[in-house]
Amino acid sequence: MVGDRVEFENARRRAETLGDDADLATCHYTSIGVPHCRLQADDEDALGLQFLKDHAQPAEKGIAPEWTRFVTITVDVQKGWFPVQITAWGEGGRSQVVDRIDLTQPPADAPNAAADSDGNRRRLDPARYLEDWDVLKPLADRVVPVAGASYGLKAIAVAVDFQGEPGVSDNAEAFLLEQRRSHQGHRWRLTRGQGGWKVPFRFKYEAPDRASNGKRARPIKLLTVATDRLKDTLEAALRKASGGVGAMYLPSWMAENEDQLGEYVAEERLGDGWAKKAGQVRNEGIDLSVQARALAEHKGMLTLNWERPLAWAIGGAQNTNAVPLGDGGEPEPERAEPKPVAPRTINFLKR
Repeated sequence: MVGDRVEFENARRRAETLGDDADLATCHYTSIGVPHCRLQADDEDALGLQFLKDHAQPAEKGIAPEWTRFVTITVDVQKGWFPVQITAWGEGGRSQVVDRIDLTQPPADAPNAAADSDGNRRRLDPARYLEDWDVLKPLADRVVPVAGASYGLKAIAVAVDFQGEPGVSDNAEAFLLEQRRSHQGHRWRLTRGQGGWKVPFRFKYEAPDRASNGKRARPIKLLTVATDRLKDTLEAALRKASGGVGAMYLPSWMAENEDQLGEYVAEERLGDGWAKKAGQVRNEGIDLSVQARALAEHKGMLTLNWERPLAWAIGGAQNTNAVPLGDGGEPEPERAEPKPVAPRTINFLKR
């Protein structure tokens, strides 16, 4: 009984802080034997485009807030472009979008990337060309300046969607294996979503199920995300934009772009999961934010002691991902280590 009470209390706190009541529902149904009623927000209609505009935080595009402890970068895969989001994370799990860009042009040396006679170039084609994935490589080394500080932060990792058109998964795997060969594999994660309310985890990081029908098993691990559970967390975080533990803030520069801002409220919660609202086309803001949340939790955010955090979550220039910035706000060039000088031979010792 004591164990049941502890389990119930942990599930209740998780529902209140994360907006994810899947574990609480399980306790109600299996441990207590009563129906589960989902916790309702004070105003179910409050979270919309106007709410996000009203609560946008003053910010400069590409600059992380002063309270930032670490940064994540997440990448979606679409037909013709890579949507990218940079997210800053602070004490208690609060977060803010720092940058949001769409990569649309392939590398200059990619197949068929040369401009035609009219000067037009093809768009990215992640499903067809592995070479197009090279546009993602600079993300791992991108330094995000921190407001009011003389340093910037590299991301703790870059998470890229593993799913998409036929060919995307194979190219994503090949890209990750290439990063491994370059000793950069630890900087990257491939993600895939699993929907529904009965998913028994928020995320898991493991090798995919063994292949069948004679196909080889993939020699990689995937960060599998319980998308609907984490979308509940995202909704709860956005509702806390006026303040609160785990709040997620959207920046003022984004409020000027209604289409982009609308991506974060492009879905509605239905009985079998979250789905796009009628008439909505783009929802990448939701997908990128869910990826970011999963990546942060995968790295250990929920178990951090913020008074004595791990080295990648320390506030200040001593953070392991901190890079000094020059007067112009650009990363200072890395200084080559001086080569040791060979000792001079004392000839008389050889006599």
